[in-house]
Parts: sequence; C-alpha cells; structure tokens
Amino acid sequence: MISHLNLDFKIEGTYRQSSLEIPPRAIRELIINAVLHRSYINSSDILIAIYDDRVEIVSPGGLLRDLDFKTIKTSPGTSKSRNKALANVFYRMNFVENWGSGIPRSLEEVKKAGIDDIDFIDNSSYVSVIIPRKRISSSEEKSMSKDSSENNHDNELSSNEALILDLIRENSKITQSQIALELNLSKRQVQRFIQKLKVNGFIERIGNNQTGSWKILLEEPDENE
Repeated sequence: MISHLNLDFKIEGTYRQSSLEIPPRAIRELIINAVLHRSYINSSDILIAIYDDRVEIVSPGGLLRDLDFKTIKTSPGTSKSRNKALANVFYRMNFVENWGSGIPRSLEEVKKAGIDDIDFIDNSSYVSVIIPRKRISSSEEKSMSKDSSENNHDNELSSNEALILDLIRENSKITQSQIALELNLSKRQVQRFIQKLKVNGFIERIGNNQTGSWKILLEEPDENE
C-alpha cells in the first residue's frame, strides 16, 4: 500500500528531506483500529482502497452503542472493545499503547503532514475511514518523476531507501523488523535496502545487531545543488 503513495520533499539546510504524503504511523494506527474493532461475525474483509484524492479503510461492523466519532476524536481514552481477547494480545505485543489513543494519534500525525482532517463514517453495518490525499502541482509531479527515473543510479536513493533513512533518523536503534512493519515490506526487502545504503556510504551499524544502533554518515543531497 505505502509504495502507491507519493513522497513529499522539503529542504532543511542544504539537504532534501523526504516523507510520505500520509504518515505511515497514521495508516498503521487506523489499520490496527480496524482489525481490533471490526465485527468478526460478518465474514467481509477489511478493505483498503487508494484513489487519486483519498485513501479509504472500510471495516465490517459499526460502532458499539454509546460511542460516536466526535467523542472518540476529541476525548483520548474513549474506547469500548468489541474483541477484548484480541485487544489484550495487541496490547501485549505493543501494537496498542493506550486504549482509545489510536484515532487521536492518527489525527495528530496527519495534521503535522498538512492534512486537515480524517473523515469517519458509521452506518451501523460498516465503518469507513477516509484520509484525504494532498493535491500535487505539475512542478512537483515533474520533480517526483525525475527522482523516480534517477533511482537506478547507485548514488540516488529510492523512495523506500529514503523512508528507511527517515526512520533511522528518528530512531537510531530501530530494528529491521520494525522498519519492515512501518513500511509494509518484507524483512528480506528491508535487508536489501539496508545493504545498499551501507554500500553507498549513507549509514553504518555501530555495535551488534541486538544492542547496537545506526549512524547516518551521508544525507541525501538537494538535487538542485
């Protein structure tokens, strides 16, 4: 899914920083929320659709009684679990930090990315979550197209490599398994991207695989330099 989203670029100092148009953490929280609170009596699948102007996540089963999205969005901690056993498993696996925090956290993440709001629709038989996508200007499209065409060069970062570099920048102790989860990639894919980043001098590993950390040696340069 993430590979179908666009990358945003901004200049910080002399370097270009890249990020997905919709923050992966927001998408992750909303998908976890859909899995936890869907109706498993209904045999329908959770559907994720990517359109030109939006991303939609549709899960079977409406909200439980006495819950509404206005309260959930504005009052962190508001939660009523339909699947308590599954919720406890997710909590023990650290997929859930605090009950009722997923949607407010997603709203905070998309706001930071310049997305005004997320729409939630509850019609009693399903819940639909609609995340607006950013409009991309023609100049930005040309820039993205140029960036994509140059990804075959060894000294250029692919979109996934740029995202991995961003994750390492945020958390130097992040593991390859955590990167795979954040970017919806297989661990083998992550290992391949990590190896390329090492070979091209962008990162190095300090210490061992269990207790070590990543060090960024080279930032992605601004293409206008």
